[in-house]
Amino acid sequence: MRGKHMKEWSKDMRDDFCRLMVEHAPDGMALLQEGMIQFANKRFEGLAGYSLQEAKTLSFLRFVHPDDRLKIQNYWSAKLEGKESSGDSSFMFVDKGGGETVSYTHLTLPTKRIV
Repeated sequence: MRGKHMKEWSKDMRDDFCRLMVEHAPDGMALLQEGMIQFANKRFEGLAGYSLQEAKTLSFLRFVHPDDRLKIQNYWSAKLEGKESSGDSSFMFVDKGGGETVSYTHLTLPTKRIV
């Protein structure tokens, strides 16, 4: 898809396209606001073992192994302050049943409030 053609789309078309890409992505994705999950795709729900409604009541740090929480908090804080985050952004993801999986976090900050 060429970027110039996407510019011709209406805002609703662009929003629908982006939503569909996230919903059907092979990776688990979650949108956070102040550390709380606002949206998660089906893959995230499958990995976490929680429905979106359940996950929205939990801090994202609930899914980060206690041994990795400080590292992830520091990573997020550096990004929020506009600094390049140094160090590893991988962490041990903990699902509802206590199962652990190595995961990676990537934080992208929106230019405006989206939720």
